[in-house]
Amino acid sequence: MMNSLTYKRGLRALNRYQGFTLLELLIALVIVATSLAALNNSLFNSTLAHTRQIERTYAHYVARNRLGEMKLDDPWPGIGTTRGNESMLKREWTWKQEVSKTTVDALRRVDISVSLKGSEEYTLATFTAFVSRPPEQDPRG
Repeated sequence: MMNSLTYKRGLRALNRYQGFTLLELLIALVIVATSLAALNNSLFNSTLAHTRQIERTYAHYVARNRLGEMKLDDPWPGIGTTRGNESMLKREWTWKQEVSKTTVDALRRVDISVSLKGSEEYTLATFTAFVSRPPEQDPRG
């Protein structure tokens, strides 16, 4: 009889504490949902940063390409601002080239800024170079 009574008490105790309450389930669900939302946000930000980095790299290619074209067209560029568009890597780019005088007469500073066409207010890359006067154009001889 003692065994049977102990067994019944044990079953009653088991039935009373078996499973989770609704409150415990809701708290666990909130924790999981918050964790998944944070993970999703982190993945989105990582993807966005990676895309922006690729765009900056491509914009740098466009700026260097523009500098090369400028050196081929006119090795001693005139002072002023030039704007243009270029298609590279399946994208349309807008560049702005500013040539300015330096303290050294035989040097000119060239600043080239590049952005995606349609987003000119957001510069992706700025490239600065110094161009020297070609020897055949040097007045000193």
